[in-house]
Amino acid sequence: MAFTDLSAPSTKTKVKVSSVLHRNVREFGAAHIFDSSSDSCWNSDQGTPQWIVLRFLRPVLVCRLLLMFQGGFAGKEMQVRVTFHTPPLPRAPLPASSPIAPSADAAATPCEHEHTSPPPSKPRTSVVNGRESSTTLQMKSRPMLVATFYPDDDNKLQSFELTAAIRAAAQEREASVRGAERDEDIRTHHHDRGPEEGEEGFDCMCKVVEMKLTFNGSSDFYGRVTLYRLAVWGLEEDQAT
Repeated sequence: MAFTDLSAPSTKTKVKVSSVLHRNVREFGAAHIFDSSSDSCWNSDQGTPQWIVLRFLRPVLVCRLLLMFQGGFAGKEMQVRVTFHTPPLPRAPLPASSPIAPSADAAATPCEHEHTSPPPSKPRTSVVNGRESSTTLQMKSRPMLVATFYPDDDNKLQSFELTAAIRAAAQEREASVRGAERDEDIRTHHHDRGPEEGEEGFDCMCKVVEMKLTFNGSSDFYGRVTLYRLAVWGLEEDQAT
């Protein structure tokens, strides 16, 4: 299974940047970092930090970043934040000894009002300690710092691996949600390494919908960043299934 460029012009990915030199979007705008031309670039204005936000507008599996700066105008201390896709997590089945778990007798007894049960599209709920407890856990969507890199100050194409960092962040996020709900019996995911080309992709908890690259400094005295190319490599949702 080959990785694909998730930020290519043919995709739905949108880009937003912190600033553009002299506000000249036509000559120095962010769209130039995706056109594969060595004659065009994104050139930020002065000041730090500078940043780039990529909105994928669909769940994707990010594995690698490729960046090409102009020497003397390279971003320093690049922080990578992602916003994860937020499907609900299934709760663990209730143990047979649970006071709210149905007994065998109860399961065999026809329900008088069975036809009034909620539609399948709504999550089932149980009453625990006087409140309703859903059978799914809803994950909140907020940017999460997954890695910090220190790019070289040159004009070579540089590669930054993100598979392991995103997977670790996804596990941490999932664990925090489960811990907050005090549900230790829920199934968890454990992964030791990232996917290589030809292997299956991540599980669904690693899918992201947005990424932010923050450059907390620049090799330029005035804080300007000049970027000729940015590519985000990974898998589309249909490739990972």
